[in-house]
Amino acid sequence: MTIELAGYDMLLTNALYTTDFAKTARDQEGNEVSLGVYVLPMVYRQPTEDAVVNYLMKEAGRLEMAASLPPIVQNSVAITPVAKILMSVPQLRQDLQHGDMNLLSFVRKYTPAPALSDPCYFVKVMYGILPQAVVEKYSDTTEKEDAQWYAQALTHFRSMGLGELFTLQMTLDEQRKLPDKTVIDMLVGLGVYGSPALELNKPIYDKKLVGELLNKLYEGLEGENILTLRDVSEQELQPYALAPLEKVLEQSSRNAAAQHMAVMGQRGGNGGGQPAVKLDFGSRK
Repeated sequence: MTIELAGYDMLLTNALYTTDFAKTARDQEGNEVSLGVYVLPMVYRQPTEDAVVNYLMKEAGRLEMAASLPPIVQNSVAITPVAKILMSVPQLRQDLQHGDMNLLSFVRKYTPAPALSDPCYFVKVMYGILPQAVVEKYSDTTEKEDAQWYAQALTHFRSMGLGELFTLQMTLDEQRKLPDKTVIDMLVGLGVYGSPALELNKPIYDKKLVGELLNKLYEGLEGENILTLRDVSEQELQPYALAPLEKVLEQSSRNAAAQHMAVMGQRGGNGGGQPAVKLDFGSRK
């Protein structure tokens, strides 16, 4: 099901929309630069303990298969902080893949994700401006076929006075529909940037601009078509999955240091390298 946003051209199906920006800018040489407005709508499921555990087990299995491939291939699949840790600690990766119960309990304890059986869904929309020359320069690259390339470009150009202007998020109701429009209009009119129904990542924003975008979103996002937006649930899981893995490394490092000190003490402080790190979750409190 294709989602249309009035006044915007769709570049990537249900993931990226653009239109010309009315104003232009000038580059360092003083040349006039055309600008484009880019809108990236996405949907994601609220991170939960179960989602974190399932993601880590699946990711461990994927990376365990990749571990037998040449290093250049391994590097291409370990592109997230979570994947990099799993690739660097084989025992952790293998224990996750095999569903070690002590390890999974450890993950549940140290992930900040809540234990929910019926998590909610969110619509998240990134809005910003990019120089058209930059977009055209990378028009033939494989990366540009992914909306994430535009999200990274919008983040990059923030330091230059362009890029991401704001990102808004709305909580979907139990029927996976947008919240009541009159409530959202009231919140924007009051300049609210943090509420259960609507959040913006800027405490001060252009209320007219945000209101106009919301009007188009409400026109285009109706009923079940919301869930056909680009799903970034795994991307949103990253910090929740990373936290317990970092805790594993922290405790493993502490255990290795304690073992080393014990060995040094037994030997009177002479010789001996650091013992191998053993991941043990059974005694964790």
